[in-house]
Amino acid sequence: MKIIRVVFTHEFMMNEIENDYFYLVLNDIYF
Repeated sequence: MKIIRVVFTHEFMMNEIENDYFYLVLNDIYF
């Protein structure tokens, strides 16, 4: 269970980072 949780958390964090980067790029393009 612990390993699954760590992998899930890692995936979630990567997702958050990608989203932040995506919004930064959008900001750069539109503003």
